[in-house]
Amino acid sequence: MKYIISVLLLTIFIRCDTVDAQTRKELVRFDSIVHMSSRIVKTNHYAYSSFDDTFSKKLFTTYVEALDKWHAVFLQKDVEELKKYETSLDDELNGAKVRFFAEAERLYRKRLKESAIIITQLLSKPLDLNRQDQFLSTAPATFPVTKEEQLERWQQWLTWETEVEMYSLKEEREQKGITSTVAELEGEARVAVKKKMTGLWYCLLNKMDHEYYLSWYMGLFCLAMDPHSMYFDAVGEELYANLMGGTISGIGVVTDQHHGLIRIVELEPDGSAQLSGKMAVGDFILTVKQANGNPEDIAGYTKGFLKRIFEGANGTELTLRCKRADGSTYSVTLKRTITKVTTALVKSAVIEKNTQKIGYILLPQFYAGKTADVGHDMAQAVQLLNAEKVSSIIIDLRNNRGGDLDGCIKSLSEFLPQGPVIQAKRKKSAVEVYNTNTADMNFKGPLVLLANQHTISCGDLFTLAMQDYGRGLVMGSPTSGKGTGNYMFKVEENQSWKQEVSAKRKENFGELTLTVMKYYSVTGRSIQQKGVTPDVTLPETRYDDSEIEFAQKNALHRDSIAPINYTAWNFGFDLESAKKNMQAQVSNNAIYKQIAENEAWLKKADKEPVSLNWTTYSFFRKEMGTRFNQSLELEKLKTKLSVRVLGEGSAKAQEEFLNKINTDLHISTAADAALEIIKVSL
Repeated sequence: MKYIISVLLLTIFIRCDTVDAQTRKELVRFDSIVHMSSRIVKTNHYAYSSFDDTFSKKLFTTYVEALDKWHAVFLQKDVEELKKYETSLDDELNGAKVRFFAEAERLYRKRLKESAIIITQLLSKPLDLNRQDQFLSTAPATFPVTKEEQLERWQQWLTWETEVEMYSLKEEREQKGITSTVAELEGEARVAVKKKMTGLWYCLLNKMDHEYYLSWYMGLFCLAMDPHSMYFDAVGEELYANLMGGTISGIGVVTDQHHGLIRIVELEPDGSAQLSGKMAVGDFILTVKQANGNPEDIAGYTKGFLKRIFEGANGTELTLRCKRADGSTYSVTLKRTITKVTTALVKSAVIEKNTQKIGYILLPQFYAGKTADVGHDMAQAVQLLNAEKVSSIIIDLRNNRGGDLDGCIKSLSEFLPQGPVIQAKRKKSAVEVYNTNTADMNFKGPLVLLANQHTISCGDLFTLAMQDYGRGLVMGSPTSGKGTGNYMFKVEENQSWKQEVSAKRKENFGELTLTVMKYYSVTGRSIQQKGVTPDVTLPETRYDDSEIEFAQKNALHRDSIAPINYTAWNFGFDLESAKKNMQAQVSNNAIYKQIAENEAWLKKADKEPVSLNWTTYSFFRKEMGTRFNQSLELEKLKTKLSVRVLGEGSAKAQEEFLNKINTDLHISTAADAALEIIKVSL
């Protein structure tokens, strides 16, 4: 089939010329990055000291699959052409010239340009919504052999993307009392999909230079070893360091994609966007202009590309053109500033229930930066709650992203006696023991911990240590099961490839974050691939196993080591009785039963193929939405908890925090558990 398309349409899709081929100097530089990174890995990674043909094949597959997740860009002959490198990537890692990723990028760019033509052609006319086939949740096992087969895959993918947009539009309009025809929905949805695809393809062909593609390749090299090793180029390194420190240097916006446009869903308190007084949640950001650049249309950009636009050097400026919900537009010039990411910081509150004061601590991340430290903030939270004379404390680790191990130890020290809490084993090294660092814990009352599948890494370890000591009741769902630790290594070398710079100067090639150790409890058990099993299981909406360790490719195996001597602490409460009583209450609770039933249906639906027939698809989405929304409502208390927020912060930030607590069913159940523990004191 011939793909006939006007020059105008193709220009709109591609936007501008793509990046040229790699220069000799770039290739020499890339050789240096890969070879030095490989040496660092072989010396420090927990599981890898060498690379062979078996690893080469794994890396080859990992990279090709990442470039073309849905097997629609490459043809089978492209993959066969690249297979000449399948068993030579270990040679490249061990010192040979690095050429596979460059060849794969060249071929990928070629096919991206061709697929842009296909996509634009398919989206230029109404799609067939009466199809009887299905869109698979996973890619086909093989790549398309012919152009006709490739065209059909794009047809399926774009029909699915369009129907997703159609249903979203339909729901929004029905809520406003507006009825639209299927043809109207389809037409608007296709426009939105085209915006999204245009933005993504523009980034892949233009925003991503050769070094960005190398970073992608090196990141996948790390993932071929284990799920948590990472590579960052110089820009990514700085952004990651800020994130782990609980800060950002940016304009303070959180965005999502809404019908192909970039929509503001949150303004960080005291960020330049909020302080401007112009920008509001729900506004769309249409273009962004750097200080010395031209306005850039960002429709369709992914979060990764947007992060590199919105964040940057402190004090630098961006000019944004935005659109409000009413259609009016405005421009605003903002300075990137360093602000704390409030959603990552420790917060505290007091819940009053049955005449008891129960403390509440939200612990989203173990951060350690120049302006934010989790150990300090946890100590301050405990001090505030002690001043309130709370009888018990709930520690909320749901969605805790992990972070700094020292911060985790400092936080544990507020609640555990001085002594060992975690063991760690490096490659070819003796076991290290980490101890709490205070002579006397600052809070000795009952604890309840809330955890879920997004309680990761140091979140796993914090929960594990508490459970080992019998320090509190763990409620929720099993934690992620990341029982490994990472360390950061600079990748730098003399700039001998750049003649105009002194060879004595170090060139920053970025950073490797490598898995260098495994963690164990004081009893010698590991959470790797298993996580911490809660004492009381709480059904929850949209349990997502994508981040569970056992579901990750290349996860390190689980083992155990010898226990160490530690003194079990008698905290004065019969946790076993509280555990049995609370699990019985939850199991017999009609609300939790319905949430569990809905979740089982939703989880099963996630793994099944989706019909591309609009009538069947919309019926399926309606059922999915009904069950999901029902569970969301069930998780909201009809009678709000009595809560007082503690600590500093703007009135708006405190109000938002309050509203997240006072209607949360799981927090209410945790408060009931705290009262139950007090009832069964020894």
